[in-house]
Amino acid sequence: MFCSECGNEIPEGKAFCPKCGAKQPLTQTTPSAQPTGETQPPSQQTPPPQQQIPLPSPVMRPPGTPTGRRNLWIVLSIVGVVIIIAAVIIVAVILGTGSSAQTPEQATNAFWAALKKKDFGGTWNMLSAEAQKAVGSKSNWEAALKKEFPENKAVVTVKAGKATINGNKATVTTTGIVDGKTETDTQHLLKENGVWKINVE
Repeated sequence: MFCSECGNEIPEGKAFCPKCGAKQPLTQTTPSAQPTGETQPPSQQTPPPQQQIPLPSPVMRPPGTPTGRRNLWIVLSIVGVVIIIAAVIIVAVILGTGSSAQTPEQATNAFWAALKKKDFGGTWNMLSAEAQKAVGSKSNWEAALKKEFPENKAVVTVKAGKATINGNKATVTTTGIVDGKTETDTQHLLKENGVWKINVE
């Protein structure tokens, strides 16, 4: 008899193929006996075609494998760097709001330039916390400036001279022309969080 899976010849009575190990049917059909006196050549049983064994498909790595974790950490690191850079830019913009000046002279010129444009609300942000407390409120500050500089009155052009710095305080000599005459004054400043602000003494 022959194996039903691989076609290998199997001794009679064997339940499993010694070549491929396939289990054999319980009964096998044997060739019928030939009449006496006639010699027939033994029948040649054609073994069934050998089945192709499918190759295993590539193994996909689950998300929890070391390679997946490494890629995840790379992505998270890139996102973290982008967030940090964005935060630094935002903080720099917020700290620079109201005055981008980094020296007492620049802070003084920026303050008087805003007054020249009658941006009274903008000048409030250039005041130190001490000066804002002394004024009381932003509305008080704007009302005082509108009274000092009405619509029909131009603000004097003022330029800052050399500053004298003493720790977190500074004074700047200012020069302006009033009624054709040059007048000088002293501007006081206070450094808060690394930014020079207009102060009152």
